[in-house]
Amino acid sequence: MSEGRKERRGKLRYDLMPPRSFERVVEVLTYGAEKYTVYGDCTCNLPNTGHAASCQSHKVRSKGDNNWKLVEDPIDTYYAAAMRHIQQFRLGKTKDPDSGIHHIAHAITNLIFLLEFEEDRLSAGEERGAGAFRGSVRVAGGN
Repeated sequence: MSEGRKERRGKLRYDLMPPRSFERVVEVLTYGAEKYTVYGDCTCNLPNTGHAASCQSHKVRSKGDNNWKLVEDPIDTYYAAAMRHIQQFRLGKTKDPDSGIHHIAHAITNLIFLLEFEEDRLSAGEERGAGAFRGSVRVAGGN
């Protein structure tokens, strides 16, 4: 019997993604989806409390699964958020006080959102150009 063969050249290697880090990013995404879900008759909107499951009048009005796509000024918003989490990490803080998830996982998630918006822009053939960020620094005489 001969050995099996599967051609791998030119294919994406998802097996190279570090599984624990990937899971931390998914935790951030899950936390955000729960945090930004809007409930009908109940205004508690507190993820991880078990209240939503036990409240009989609790009806989901809109899910927060892809709320990140709907923010105003996403480039500035996610750049600023990523940098805040990186700064907290630099200051020696490990976990985000709201979610309890590592600041680096939050920063990576925000950078993934930035990349997704950038990929959308590039696939639409749009030019970003200098000064695309509201807070961009423009150098006199520079590009």
